[in-house]
Amino acid sequence: MNPFIAKILASISEASYNPTREAFGPWQPHYVDEIKTYGFIVRVASNNEVIVVSFRGTDLAMKPLDRFFDSVGQMIANLDYSQLIVNDEFRIHRGYWRAISDIFDTLVTTLVKHGLEKKQVFVTGHSAGAAMATILAFLLHRNDIQTETYVYSSPRIGDSHFSSFFDASVYSNAVPLKRFEFGLDPIPILFPLSPSLAEYASTALDFLEQHLPLNLAMYKSSAVEYLHAAPLFFIDSETGELQSSVPLEDFLATRAADWLAEKVAELWPEIFGDLDNSNLPWTEVPKEILDAKRGVDAVFNIADCIRNGAIKEVFLHHQVEYFPTFLSRLDS
Repeated sequence: MNPFIAKILASISEASYNPTREAFGPWQPHYVDEIKTYGFIVRVASNNEVIVVSFRGTDLAMKPLDRFFDSVGQMIANLDYSQLIVNDEFRIHRGYWRAISDIFDTLVTTLVKHGLEKKQVFVTGHSAGAAMATILAFLLHRNDIQTETYVYSSPRIGDSHFSSFFDASVYSNAVPLKRFEFGLDPIPILFPLSPSLAEYASTALDFLEQHLPLNLAMYKSSAVEYLHAAPLFFIDSETGELQSSVPLEDFLATRAADWLAEKVAELWPEIFGDLDNSNLPWTEVPKEILDAKRGVDAVFNIADCIRNGAIKEVFLHHQVEYFPTFLSRLDS
C-alpha cells in the first residue's frame, strides 16, 4: 500500500461529489470525460502519465429536478441487493453489477481515448462508488487491463467466490485492490454476512409477501451471501493508526505466533513488567477477524446512537473527507 497514492485517490474520491466536472482535489488532469449510470457519476480523467477513473457514491438531493431523479436511480441500484449469478462462477449485488455492465464498453472505449496502452490506470470511489469501482477493477482485470484500485467505505458486494478473486493466497493473479474503512462507519457492514445471518430479513420479507402482492424470493437469505473483497486497511478514528489485514491462511502460516505474543502482552502487561510492546514484531490481523471486529464495533455504535437520540451521528464516520486527512499523517 502506497500512502501517497492512497491519500491522493481519497482526495479525488472526495472531489467526485463536487458537481464541477473538473474538480479532482490536489490532482489536476488535462482531460476529463463524465459518464452517468443509474444516476451515479463516473469520471475518467488523465494527464500525460496516468488515467484515473473515479466513482461518486450516493448523493441524495431533492432539487434541482435532474439531481432528484439521479438520487432516485441511485437508491434503486443501492436497494437492489438481490444477487445475480454470473457465468456460474459467483453471485454479485444486482444493482451495482447492472450499473457497471451498462457502461462497461463505453468505459473501455473512453480509457482507450485517454491513452490506455501508454498510461497507468487507477480506479477509486467512495461508498456505493467504491462498490462499483471494485466491480470495474474485476472486469478490467478479466480483460487484461491492469489497474491499481483504492476504495473507501465500500459495502459488501458479492459472495465468497467473488471475494476469492481478490485473494492472493487463492489466485496468484488476484485483482489488486486496497480497501479502506474509517472509525465506526456502518456502511461496510451493510447486507447480510452470510445466508444464515439473513434469516431475520427473510422473516420480514415473508410478512410483506403475505400482506402485499409481492414476490420477494430473490431477496431472501437462501439467495444472498455477502462478504468483503480484498484486504482491509482500517483507520482508527481515535489514534489515527492504521491496521491492515491478511488472508487467514497466510496469517496462520507465517504470523500467528508473533500476533498472539503481541496480544498477550497487551492484555496482561503486568506479566511482562515494563516490556515495550512496540518492540514486539508487529503483524497484520487476519482479514476475517478484523472485518468481524469492525462489524461488531459499528453495530454497538449504532445502538448507542439510537439509544441516545443521536441518529445523525450514526453516519458520522462515513464522511469521505476523513480519509485524506488521516492518510496525510501516514504520508508525512
